[in-house]
Amino acid sequence: MKKVLFFAAALSCTFANAQNAPNKNEALVAKATATWCGPCGSWGWDLMEDIIADNSSKCMVMSVYADQFSDLYNTAAGDLGAWAQSFPNWGVNNKNRTAFASNGGIFDVTTRNNVKAVVDSFAMTSPLASTGFFYDVSGNTITVTTNTKFWQNTSGEYHVAAYLIQDSVVNDQNTTSGVMVSKTHHNVLRGSMSASTWGDSLTSGTIVANSEFPQVFTYQVTDTAWHLQNMKAVVVLWQKNGNSYNFVNSNHTSESATSVATMAAANGLQVYPNPSSSQVNVTGTLSAKSPAIISLVNALGQTVYSSSITQAAGGNFSHTINLGKISNGLYQVRIISGNAVSSEKILVSK
Repeated sequence: MKKVLFFAAALSCTFANAQNAPNKNEALVAKATATWCGPCGSWGWDLMEDIIADNSSKCMVMSVYADQFSDLYNTAAGDLGAWAQSFPNWGVNNKNRTAFASNGGIFDVTTRNNVKAVVDSFAMTSPLASTGFFYDVSGNTITVTTNTKFWQNTSGEYHVAAYLIQDSVVNDQNTTSGVMVSKTHHNVLRGSMSASTWGDSLTSGTIVANSEFPQVFTYQVTDTAWHLQNMKAVVVLWQKNGNSYNFVNSNHTSESATSVATMAAANGLQVYPNPSSSQVNVTGTLSAKSPAIISLVNALGQTVYSSSITQAAGGNFSHTINLGKISNGLYQVRIISGNAVSSEKILVSK
């Protein structure tokens, strides 16, 4: 049994591509921790390494620095660690799985076994829905292109989120001796690629089995402490229930979009008028019969508009983007279908 450190402050809280969602359930494991927490950097550190060894081939095992006074804190970490009762705690699928003793300590072996049992059990069940994605880095801009497929009939409001994870983050960490030491932190949650921790709205209402919904996330990294070579992503599907979000499924396996085929997503792509002041029309023919999305990306690599494309006979499409809320500047109109991409530049001038 191990002692835990209670909160000092309240919380603020293989290739899977965009065309093929994996027909499986994958858990999400999180260690709720803080850099000022002594047990987190001592026996909690060793337990985390054991849990990674048990589960990292099956799912994402991430470190969530959930306290606002922690060096590595961010809003998404606070929200995704809100289930924690103390530090360190371990959660699976956004629920606490830590084995507590009556004196407030933790049974470390039982906790390790609990986490593995939930991960294994979840993998054995049939998925309601799952999300495939590919991951691309261009300069300092990260793009995650997803496709979510519902394998069963269902209903409700669903959101998909993409989270950025950085491995091997060198940062000070407290220990039970009270001495801060430099450690290499495992799979640190750096944040959500959306304005909300819970991602972007995907669909709501009645959903028919085999329906697919694409989405694109972009994020420009400006913090020099974020090493892009150690970055990766995990995508999570949530069901919104009132003001809360229930975990549905996750996926941490991807390939770089730069390694996929270079075929164009759309033939005969036309973007007009250019320059444009009020709306832009986009027409063309999709190269493949796959779910496709259209997005408008600004000069910083941020997606300011995203929508599914409605296809007509032969893959023809015509889509209009209203520029009423879009600021002046140079943008890229991007079409993504499966693992193929087409783009054209456009100037917005009002």
